[in-house]
Amino acid sequence: MDDDKIRKKIIKVLIAFSFAFLLLIGYLSYFEIVDGESILTSQYNRRNRDRENDVLRGSIYDRDMTLIADSVRAEDGTQKRAYRKGFEYPYAPVIGYYSSVYGTSGIERYYANELLDAGILNPIRFIRDIMSKGDRKGNGLLLTIDSDLQKKAYDALGNNRGAVIAMDPKTGEVLCMTSKPVFNPLTIDKDWDIISKETEQGYFLNRALQPGLYPPGSTFKTVVAGKALETIDDIESKIYICEGNYRFDNYLLSDFNNNKHGEINIHDALAYSCNVTFGQIGVELGFDDMKSGAEDFGFNKRIDFDLPVAVSKYPDIDRTREDSLAQSAIGQFEVTATPFQMMLVAAAYANEGVVMKPFLVKAIADPYGWILNTTKPSVLLKPIEKETAEKVKAMMIDVVKKGTGQSAKISGIEVAGKTGTAEVGPNQPAHSWFIAFAPADDPKIALAVIVENGESGGIKAASVAREVIREYLAK
Repeated sequence: MDDDKIRKKIIKVLIAFSFAFLLLIGYLSYFEIVDGESILTSQYNRRNRDRENDVLRGSIYDRDMTLIADSVRAEDGTQKRAYRKGFEYPYAPVIGYYSSVYGTSGIERYYANELLDAGILNPIRFIRDIMSKGDRKGNGLLLTIDSDLQKKAYDALGNNRGAVIAMDPKTGEVLCMTSKPVFNPLTIDKDWDIISKETEQGYFLNRALQPGLYPPGSTFKTVVAGKALETIDDIESKIYICEGNYRFDNYLLSDFNNNKHGEINIHDALAYSCNVTFGQIGVELGFDDMKSGAEDFGFNKRIDFDLPVAVSKYPDIDRTREDSLAQSAIGQFEVTATPFQMMLVAAAYANEGVVMKPFLVKAIADPYGWILNTTKPSVLLKPIEKETAEKVKAMMIDVVKKGTGQSAKISGIEVAGKTGTAEVGPNQPAHSWFIAFAPADDPKIALAVIVENGESGGIKAASVAREVIREYLAK
């Protein structure tokens, strides 16, 4: 009898221990899956800080293997970054900053583990370095960025706040990504107290990826056009009447300067950016098709990228509010997008309806140049059919040829694009947008440009895009 009691107690203890063990495994698994990556890349990760005492951060190169950032050991034993002269500001939104005081951002932060990992495939050279008592060095990163294009995009923005981001629509390689205003990573410790307090300027904000607060304006009409072509019967032959404005419930939707386009079809409505027509098309599509059309392009989805990207949003609209639906169709109401998102829209029309997954890091190499890992192109989204993409491409060509995007014209190069003027509130100049790809018959570059408070019907952004496209295609 006593043996039975002891056996039962032992079984209860074993069950309790097993349950506790399973809870521990469950917690550790959750910790690893949900929080592991963010802790690993955190600037406050003490393990990374300690590794920096022994390992110099790896080098960072552009797509042509030109050195952009390197590490040297300071006299006090800490390490500091050295940058390619003249490229400190242009590359800051991509590489970020490294500071022994304030931590890291950008690629420096999200690839810290790789940059501090001295994974070696060449053991003979590794042993030689140990014997020579030299600093161990972390793995290097080969970026997809074109340095000349990066600087051209930075310069083209001038003194404006805004962003430019471009990719190869056939591979997903990000060719440039810049944002203004921005910090100087070389003097980050000295400048920190001043620029960290400039919340309105947002020196640390990568406007290409992070705001998620920009209304896309009329660039969103490309999304609506694609969905309409695949959903509304005989949409291509339908004629709309534009008299400069149109009333939806209690809201009067107006065209830019109340321009009257008269009788107009969907093709010319995109070319001349007719709000009245696209408001009506949005209402014809209805609440569900408008939302699904946006989500097909990546809205309301978290897109995996080398750096964090804010989710671009298409809202749930009150089904009694056709006026809100009409406003959404012209990229207003509560529709918000990052330049990254609108670049993907342009890339879809450039690549026969297929969006390739964007990436910034092309390869990881050990300190001696042996390739450890490469990124292979892959498909991210297929939002539209090839035939639809060709039709919208023709519309976007006419935007630049005869419509609102003529500021993006380049002699000898056919550019396809779409302007956007995004209203941002009373007494504030609108944002200027432009999305584009070129050459239209065989696209090598797709991009999005935003100039904050640039107004001018997308003219400022189109002018920036023209300079970036011309630079890249001149190679």
